[in-house]
Amino acid sequence: MKKDKTFCDLSKEYIAKHLDEIITLIDKPKFICRKCARVANESTHLCKPVKLKNK
Repeated sequence: MKKDKTFCDLSKEYIAKHLDEIITLIDKPKFICRKCARVANESTHLCKPVKLKNK
């Protein structure tokens, strides 16, 4: 994934072309974005990350 981009910044075309890579970045989410509710394994992929609480 582009290092200077968050999931919020990605175009639909980029997502379609890189879906397999993106799936590996969200398969065990630990963070959620307060802006768009996307999830990710690492906070760096989100623009306004909040750590998910463990159950």
